[in-house]
Amino acid sequence: KEVMLQIAKQQFKALGSKLFGSKDEEESEGTPAVLAAQDEPDGPSDNLPEKKKKKGSHLRLIK
Repeated sequence: KEVMLQIAKQQFKALGSKLFGSKDEEESEGTPAVLAAQDEPDGPSDNLPEKKKKKGSHLRLIK
């Protein structure tokens, strides 16, 4: 589970740099990328409150 969390953190960091690095593409490419990352099956780690917080904060950043 810890390894999965580390991978998820790396993916979120990459998504964050993409979103803030290119604001012009945020609506066309950034949002689908974030949504796809959230839909990836993570198994039990999906139920961790830590992950829910990350998803929530990411959604707020997009809006």
